[in-house]
Amino acid sequence: MACATFESGLNFLEDMSSNTIDFSKAEKALQSLKSALTPHPANDRERDGAIQRYEYTFEIIWKIVKKVLEKMVSNPKRLALFLGTWPKLDGSLSQNSGSAF
Repeated sequence: MACATFESGLNFLEDMSSNTIDFSKAEKALQSLKSALTPHPANDRERDGAIQRYEYTFEIIWKIVKKVLEKMVSNPKRLALFLGTWPKLDGSLSQNSGSAF
């Protein structure tokens, strides 16, 4: 198995550029959230609206992260191996001495 290198990272970035991901919804959601938080919400209705905007923004960004990760690797464990950690049941992270590639 070959070791994960800077070149493999560059290859991934090249692959990502050919399969574009639309960030425009995330940008709009972040701007909407920012406008809901500036100035600080004055009452419960404004606060609730800001919370809804946060939830919406989180969902959009989560979907983008998921797409990026799916394009990186088809197996989440392989990604964790590439990053060098894997979550244990107790919540701590184990260190991986091997390579996923």
